[in-house]
Amino acid sequence: MKRFLNYRGFLFLALGFVGGVLCAYALWRGKGYWLAIAFGTAGTGALVGVILKNKKILLTFILIITALFCGFFQTNAGINEINRRVAYKNVTLRGIVTDNSFTPDENGYGKYFLRDVYIFDGEKTLELDGKVQARFSLKNISVGDEIIFSADVYPIALLSDGVQSYLIKNGVFYSCENVTGVSRSVGYATVPERVRDFVRQSMTENMSEVSSSVAVGLLIGDKAFMDDCLADAYKRTGVAHIFAVSGLHVGFVAGIFAFAVRKLRLKSILSLFVTIVPVLFYAWLCGFSPSVVRAAVMTFVGLFLNAIGAKSDMLSSVSFAMLIVLLINPFYLFDGGFQMSFAAVYGIAVFSAVKIRRLDENMNRFKKGILSSLLLSTGASLGTFPLVVHYYGLIPVFSLALNLVVIPLISVVFVLLWTGMLPFMKFLLAVPDFLIKAVNTAVGFVSELDFAVIPLRSFGAGAFVFLTILFVAGGFVNLTKKGGRIVCAGLCGIFLLCAVMCQFPQKGGFEIAMLDCRSATAVFVDDENRAVAVSSFEDYACVNEIKAFCAERGIKSFDAVVLEYDKLEPKYLLEGGNDSDVRVEKVYKMRGINDAEKDLIFSRGGVETADAFYGADDWEGMSFSPLVVNGIPAGINVNFNGKNIFVSFNGSMAVLGAETAALYEGYVDAVLTDRAYFGLDRYFDCLLFTNEYTTDENFYSTKRLGNFTLRVLNDKMVLSV
Repeated sequence: MKRFLNYRGFLFLALGFVGGVLCAYALWRGKGYWLAIAFGTAGTGALVGVILKNKKILLTFILIITALFCGFFQTNAGINEINRRVAYKNVTLRGIVTDNSFTPDENGYGKYFLRDVYIFDGEKTLELDGKVQARFSLKNISVGDEIIFSADVYPIALLSDGVQSYLIKNGVFYSCENVTGVSRSVGYATVPERVRDFVRQSMTENMSEVSSSVAVGLLIGDKAFMDDCLADAYKRTGVAHIFAVSGLHVGFVAGIFAFAVRKLRLKSILSLFVTIVPVLFYAWLCGFSPSVVRAAVMTFVGLFLNAIGAKSDMLSSVSFAMLIVLLINPFYLFDGGFQMSFAAVYGIAVFSAVKIRRLDENMNRFKKGILSSLLLSTGASLGTFPLVVHYYGLIPVFSLALNLVVIPLISVVFVLLWTGMLPFMKFLLAVPDFLIKAVNTAVGFVSELDFAVIPLRSFGAGAFVFLTILFVAGGFVNLTKKGGRIVCAGLCGIFLLCAVMCQFPQKGGFEIAMLDCRSATAVFVDDENRAVAVSSFEDYACVNEIKAFCAERGIKSFDAVVLEYDKLEPKYLLEGGNDSDVRVEKVYKMRGINDAEKDLIFSRGGVETADAFYGADDWEGMSFSPLVVNGIPAGINVNFNGKNIFVSFNGSMAVLGAETAALYEGYVDAVLTDRAYFGLDRYFDCLLFTNEYTTDENFYSTKRLGNFTLRVLNDKMVLSV
């Protein structure tokens, strides 16, 4: 009897492990039924194997159950480790500046990631188990410098509001607030940091500014110095993957040394060693990101099988690589780069590799090379198609055509860039400088075309159906031609139904998002997806959080309600979060002296200002009014879909808590405050929220829970973490 599926043990192990990771995360989110469904389904499959006395079925589900257990328990252990971290108040920190810190402004103010961090609380010294992020202003900071300052340190809520994959990937587990007394001294940089710094310096000194930023992104995946408009152009044209260090880059490195090995005619095992060592060094240089580890593992598997004369299977290789990456850190599963990298190789494995093997062996070499390149690009594009739509909300129309031109050019550029960093070879960098300018021009031109992209909403569950279609169409399910066509047609119908249903805008409810910022910050969203942000807007980080939240919800603009206008810095609202398309529509001034100069600055930035000293009610179901107690601005009262929400800033609740509560006379449904004041629950018999880290069970804290949402449903308020 012909098998329904060809047996691939690593594929089943990888699927089982992924299922275990997702079950553990779902259980932590309070959805334990997914765990029961997963183990129940796998157990039923094993039982069917026993009943039918089919060893293949039984072994398959035993592998899946084993991997489910491993993925579940490893992820659960990681969740427990995250939850065990505690906060430290008023301590002295000493740490080393890393090179993945954010670029500071002209005053040296920026967000820095510090490694090898020690804290002193006045009695003992402790070493933190991860990096720390801190915002402060200090000029002339270099990678490797030692920074000493005082601050409050709290563990970042890495699993709330989605998994914070960027921070997990970079090992950043703590954040600082109330930073004071910052000083700097010369420290040390690690070898990878020094090499990366040498790469940046070489590119900057020998190439134009724009080309050097692209070159650095291409070589080591660092896009921090790229212009936002240029980076967006690469995304809109579907070429941005060249900056994600993965198979393309590792393939270049392996290809260069494999070519040298063939010319030297070394023995198989020695050839393997000579080729894999540079690949591992390059992966180390790039920080062992999930995508580069995947590429390195697959390269090693391919070279090893070739050395021993065994036949390789791409689908099994990519499954094995996924297992290795997730064993290193199961939370990599939630990283967009990880998903894109594996999806691209999956598309190549189930589509391109099958089609390339069917090409006529007697075909002209040049023609065969063109067709192979086209099939590879098509497979990678098909594999990543649902993820591109999910993360970017668009389909790059010219992606396939551009990749056919850009990738060969980039392969030449990649080799010349590394060669140009050798002694006495700097002159070679003029060539990649010219080629990068040409690529930038082409990408910029295409991205500006009106029909360059097709906007689409995420396909939801349809994404998994689409990937299944590729699997069946690739011939990995043993069906007759007619049967395969019927199954594919049915799956295509299901996919189209899911895709069409997801494109219709869904009317939302009334929601309040409490964001993890320095001061109390809330975004009120009505059922028409209109947003109003209430905050003191005292730094870029606050505005970045608001715009990131709006972008995730598909909100293109928001209004800002400001309590004290005279204390507001327009630059934060105008310049913060410029890497997103979200903009500020209007600023409502609740209190403070009218400032014509600020009004002019906002006007030039395309933002309208409005006096709202007696309140603002320009939105159906939402109204805002300042609350003054004893002549002091205490905060902003928000009437939101029939609920009274009080937002307090700048520590006013410390002295005005009782007086404010007396004014409300119990008619307040929630209080959002920037400080978790002891005993505040005695004044307000309602929900209490704070952006301060606290273990007081009377408060819901963004420092412990991350960003969270209150859903206002009729007479109820439901907390969604």
